[in-house]
Amino acid sequence: MTVLTSGVRKVDISYRFHPVGQGLFTSGRIVHNYRLHSWTPPVFSWVYDCGTSSSISKFLLPELNHFGMESLLLGSSIDLVTLSHFDSDHINGLTELLERVSVQTLLLPLIPLWKRLELAFMDGVRLDSETMDFYLNPVAYLMNRFPERLQTIVLVPASLPPPERSSEKINEPRPWVEAGQSHIATEQELDADLSEELKTLDPRQRDSIKQLAPAGTIQVSQFWEFMPYNDLHMCPIPPPAFIANVSSLGAQLLNPKCSKFHRSVLLLAIRGHYSSLAGHTAHARNRISLFLYAGPIGRVTVSQAIGSTFMRPGGVETKATINLPFGPTTQQRLSVLYTGDGYLSDQRSVDALFAYLGPSRIASLACLQVPHHGARSNWAAGHAAQFDPHMAVFCSDPARKNLRHPHSEVVSDFSGYSTVSVDKKKGAVIEGTLVLH
Repeated sequence: MTVLTSGVRKVDISYRFHPVGQGLFTSGRIVHNYRLHSWTPPVFSWVYDCGTSSSISKFLLPELNHFGMESLLLGSSIDLVTLSHFDSDHINGLTELLERVSVQTLLLPLIPLWKRLELAFMDGVRLDSETMDFYLNPVAYLMNRFPERLQTIVLVPASLPPPERSSEKINEPRPWVEAGQSHIATEQELDADLSEELKTLDPRQRDSIKQLAPAGTIQVSQFWEFMPYNDLHMCPIPPPAFIANVSSLGAQLLNPKCSKFHRSVLLLAIRGHYSSLAGHTAHARNRISLFLYAGPIGRVTVSQAIGSTFMRPGGVETKATINLPFGPTTQQRLSVLYTGDGYLSDQRSVDALFAYLGPSRIASLACLQVPHHGARSNWAAGHAAQFDPHMAVFCSDPARKNLRHPHSEVVSDFSGYSTVSVDKKKGAVIEGTLVLH
């Protein structure tokens, strides 16, 4: 909480990587004492991803229940939830989360229908399944299933770096955002295709759908920001004939009056057309991930940053400190970069991400979530030095014999850094303090 000592204001920041096996569930909180400063709400909380391909009932649900109870005790909903990519495990995890807590803002990658179908076909989603309902129209699916749980959905378009930075200094807070409040930089109008997809929603629901502005951020008070990055533009484009085919049938597919059987027939034809054009060897780089940077802004100083691992044997949490760089000349850092299942396997991908986030954000990284459980297909030797985090986190199940994540060559690239393996039993937490000037 915020501590007032001789006029110095301090805000506590913490973020966790939960032990869910071969998956990713992370959460964070900003805590301050509104009784001292008239700030409301006293807590800003976030979740980035919520899924596992290990047992949902054995690993994910206990963590969700623990997290949900903490949120209930604090008397607050979750302020920001981000779903990095569309697959069955993460979709099911998000629905489990929404069964337990309310969400103020949900961030989703803005992905065109043809790309969503391509991802569904790659993942082998059953054409008549409820998961396919999500792929077809994720916004409508979530708004109709959880009308009382979701306040706002913000779609993040492909994150093309702006041609030149505006005169506004990177990491400089918007002065009109009041203490205790948050601000999301959104567009005045939605993408035309997105507007078309939302026609099935009632006006009240449509008003709650927003689109993030180019290089847009979510600012919390005057001291913290979130910056999403959608790597859609880095993915290869399928044959134009496939896109045209989906476009011609899109209205029928998204029509709520279309029967399940007729929709399956249409999808079967589209899938067959896709296979004939693209074959079955589409590179995994076709997959999309919504990255999320989170870190301090404005006139603040990181006075403390402590990393720990944690376990809950018998339900009681125990911690062990992680050795982070520290010394008289060591810059204290508190920022984190979540990558989901993103691809950073070539210099072009790294350069695009760096150009979008800007050098000051990259230089402030305390923690990097290594993409896709530390898979070799998502990383390349030498990239660790470019990110230069104080700590790298691998979220995986090393005992999964068919995958064996993280791969040894990725771990070796981080040999000069503090690394943590979050698995079925062990989680990680970073706790720090900001001094507000």
